[in-house]
Formats: sequence, structure tokens, C-alpha cells
Amino acid sequence: MAFAFIVHFGSRVHSIKIIRRVGLLLLVMVSAMSAAQSTGSAPAVDELQARIQAAAVARDSHNPEEVARADSRVQALALRRLGNIRVAQTAFAQAAELYRRSLAWEDAAETHVGLAICELYENRPDDSLAEAAKALQLDPKSARAFNIQGKAWMKKRDYRKAADSLQRSVDLHPEFEAAYALGVSLLSLHDAASKQQAAKVFDTIVASVGDSGSLRVLFGRAYRDAEMQDDSIRELRRAVALDTHTPHAHYFLGLSLLWKNEWTDTPEILQEFATELQNYPRDFLANYFLGFWTPTTVAMTKPGFISKVRRKLIPHGRSRGFSWGWTPTLRGIWPAPKNTCASASN
Repeated sequence: MAFAFIVHFGSRVHSIKIIRRVGLLLLVMVSAMSAAQSTGSAPAVDELQARIQAAAVARDSHNPEEVARADSRVQALALRRLGNIRVAQTAFAQAAELYRRSLAWEDAAETHVGLAICELYENRPDDSLAEAAKALQLDPKSARAFNIQGKAWMKKRDYRKAADSLQRSVDLHPEFEAAYALGVSLLSLHDAASKQQAAKVFDTIVASVGDSGSLRVLFGRAYRDAEMQDDSIRELRRAVALDTHTPHAHYFLGLSLLWKNEWTDTPEILQEFATELQNYPRDFLANYFLGFWTPTTVAMTKPGFISKVRRKLIPHGRSRGFSWGWTPTLRGIWPAPKNTCASASN
């Protein structure tokens, strides 16, 4: 199949180059199939196969220009696919290099989107915006380009532009991740109209994927990050009402209540942290907050409680000194915290 190209090109050097390119194609196809097996999806190599077949047809035409053009398209897609694999592996610097090599063969919108993703994850939002703009020049209806453009504007904290880009992405291709980012951007504008619009976006997400405790926790965190504590508490109460075992729901509810109450604990707040621990005894932050705010809590002053939790959270004797420096307060002992937290600086 892929070896159809290795004919009719005179010199030995050129044949070696073609063989190397075929090796690249095979690597892409094997890597794509391997990645697909790990995710349970069908291998996405159809377009690559089509380009290889087109290259074989070009070869049979004996037209050097057609052969070169077809070969370039195969090289470009092969390199882009390898870049996609590296992105999935979070190897963004390697992915960026592969995308740039692909662009040398073909100026494609999807390749610019891939490079924009790499630039964003490498904390270069301006470069990401530049690549997204190039992608949109080539394909004005690229939902992925608008999506990454919106994320780059979020990184720069220009939430108005972020919301505009993400709205266009969602309009072109309704998808959870872009819609959630749109809701977050709208809340970050801190005006009544945008807040109302964000609520509608969240309602649309619920209608699309179904309601769940985990989804409500995400909404609660979005409102909390926008410093809308009442709305955050409302969403988190919905989360625990839907499923009291939703991971982190009771912890974030306790945290939001604590924030609203100006960092003064109440029985309700302590109960939320305790319920989180009852559901997930190894939840580190819930352990820390409950311990920090309740030095006289009966449950945590039972003999052996601290050492039992510590053994579960910190295997093999490794101490997280920044939090466990406070454990003496649970027993009514008050050494200077800086002495018991010394390991944190190490």
C-alpha cells in the first residue's frame, strides 16, 4: 500500500529519501492505531490512506509536478498526525516542531490549530492567537480554531474577546468543553447580563449531557472563581442533593460556606468537611481544613486518629510537613508552627 511510491525515481539518493518517508508514514499509522486501541476508538487513518492512494495515482501519471504535490500532502498529514500524538502525550515542544515541519509541506488550518494549542500550553498566548488567526484565514468555520482562540484570550484575561470566540466555536460545533469555557468567560465579565447568559449556557449543557453531581460541582467552581459565593453554594447544594457521594462536592461546599462566612467555621461547615472525609477518607484537603479549623473536634481527638490518617495519606513515612505541622494543635499542644513545619522548606 504505502510502498507504491518507491518506483520510477532515478537516483539511489532519492529512493533512500522516499524509503525514509514511507517509514514515517508507517510510524504514523502504527502510532495512530496504537493510540486508538488505548482509547477504544477506530484508527483515524482514512485520510492518510486516501492521500497515499492519490500519490500512487500521481506516480502512474508520470507527471513530476503531480507526484511532488501528492508527496507533499502525504508528508504534511503524516507529520501533523505525529504532532497530534505528541499533544496527546503532553509533549508540546516536540509536537510544535512536528507541526512546523508539516506546515513546510502544506499550509493547513488544522496544523495551525495544533500549533496554537502547543503555544498556549507553553504559556505563549500571543503566539497561540497568531496561529489561530492563520487557521481562521484558511478555514473561517473552524470551531477548533475559535475554541483555542477563546482559550488564549482567557489566558490573557480578555474575557469579552474570549466569550466572543468561544460563542462562535459553540455555534459551529456544540461541545461541552468549549461551552463550559464560554460560561466561565461570561461569569468573569462580572455584569448581570453576562451572568444571565452564563446560566443559560450551563442549562444548555445540562440539557445536552444530563444533570449530575459532578457537573454541578464544575458549575459551583465556576461561580466560586468569579467570587459569586451564593451561586456557588446553590450549585454545590444541588450537587450533594443529586448524589451525596459526588467527589469533592462536600469539600467545595464547605469551602464556599467558609469563604462566605469570612473564614469563621460553623457546625454546618465542619459537617461538610466531615462528610467529605466520610465519603473519601484520603481526601487530603478535607483532612487539612477539618484539622485546621477544629482542633477540639471529638472525632479527631480520638486516640490514634491522627496517626491512622497520616499512615493512609503519607505512605512510607514521607511527611507533608506544611500541613502536619499543625497536628499538635489537635491534641492541645502549641509548639511554634515554624518548628513543626520545618520540613516544608526542605
